[in-house]
Formats: sequence, structure tokens, C-alpha cells
Amino acid sequence: MKFAKDTLMVLNQPKILVVGATGKFARWVIPELMRRDAVVYALVRNDARAAVARSLGVAKVFIGDLRNTDSLAEATRGMDGVFHIGPAFTPDEAAMGIAIVEAAERSGVKKFAFSSVNQPTNTRLKNHASKIPVEEA
Repeated sequence: MKFAKDTLMVLNQPKILVVGATGKFARWVIPELMRRDAVVYALVRNDARAAVARSLGVAKVFIGDLRNTDSLAEATRGMDGVFHIGPAFTPDEAAMGIAIVEAAERSGVKKFAFSSVNQPTNTRLKNHASKIPVEEA
């Protein structure tokens, strides 16, 4: 079978899913991953966010919910890596983070990057404490 050089490059590029791709911080990860020759995918929660993700240049957008294991399974399937930053101050942020970690594991994702906080053990700050279970997962 013969492939064009561009086709071979795409086959060798890592496929990275960025969770929360249009958020305040994760949106800055996308251009850096693309600069490093990754094919970037986005997991967002609705059509409006999908349009923003497309404007950032992602290869494909998955509309899903961190509380829905089926949408996480679909988004992580075939990915080489996942970059996750949880939705801060969400009461079930830890459960959502664990869900994406578990979906990535089930899908055979090789690398998982979690954007946490500097002092997750500062449990007086609820948004910091919610990172501990995700880091453990």
C-alpha cells in the first residue's frame, strides 16, 4: 500500500483530547500541542463551545459531559493522550475528573496530563481539595 508523505505524517502524529478546550486556561494548550505536531481533539459541553473549539483549529469536536461515561468513552477512543483541567468550583469536580481518568484507562490512552493546583492539600480551599482524588486516580 502506498501513502503520500502527508498521510504518513498524520498517521504518526499523536492524537490528543483536550477536555474543557474552550475554557480560560485549556484553550492556551491547543496551539502549543499543534505546534508540537499533535492532532488536537476537543471535548466541550455544547454547540456554542464546539464553534469556539473549531475556531481554535481542533481536528474534531466531541460534545459531551464529564458526568456521562458514554460520551467520555467516545471522546477518548483512539486517543494517545488526554489533557484535562476540571471545571473549578463545580461540586462534583472530583467525580468528573475520576470519570475522565477511568475512561482514558479503558480506552488505552497512554498519557494523561491533569492541570491541578499548586497546593491541593490546602483543604480549606474546596476547589483545591477537589483535585486530590483526581491526582490519586
